[in-house]
Amino acid sequence: MKTNKISLIISIVALVGVLLLFVDKLSNKTGSTNNDENSTEIVNNLGIVYVNLDTVLNNYDLYNALSLGLMQKQQDLEKELQSKMLSLQNRAYQLQSQYSQHLITTQNYQDKAQNLSDEQMQLQQWQEEKSYELQEDQMMLTQRVYDSIVNVVNEVNINKQYNLVISNSIGGTLLYGNPDWNITDTIVTILNSKVDANFLNDPTITN
Repeated sequence: MKTNKISLIISIVALVGVLLLFVDKLSNKTGSTNNDENSTEIVNNLGIVYVNLDTVLNNYDLYNALSLGLMQKQQDLEKELQSKMLSLQNRAYQLQSQYSQHLITTQNYQDKAQNLSDEQMQLQQWQEEKSYELQEDQMMLTQRVYDSIVNVVNEVNINKQYNLVISNSIGGTLLYGNPDWNITDTIVTILNSKVDANFLNDPTITN
């Protein structure tokens, strides 16, 4: 316990030292100018901007189209699974009813019951395969959208005017950002300009 407290104190002291050094550095760079000039110089010297990913995703046509396609695929699979399960249950009920009414022999009943049991196991395997397939599609979607956003950020920063581009989202670490440092709208505009309208109108989009 004492070791943990000492480590925590050391970490806090180190963090305070870094912050003080950072503030001192900024003060030295901006001390000889007025307040307006200070703000401009800090932006120019730091080269820090941020992108609100929630806003990007909400307004990114490609992401919305891919998400809609994936959601439709999931709903179709759920309906198919429900239909298969209902069919299996109905046939099991009918088999039990026939056996109870002595319409089939015991051997026939056992054979058909085994077939239904095998079919149930196959259905469970099918469900697992489709669930894994949906997870793969989601990962591919996420990677595709992430790559496209990073590519546009690099394109915007082709002349290296930014030293740091921070991603911001609900629950993220950025609690406040100067609106002048927000390049979200620029990123969204460029992203959507690269999306093929014919692609967005394709109802079969899933990946």
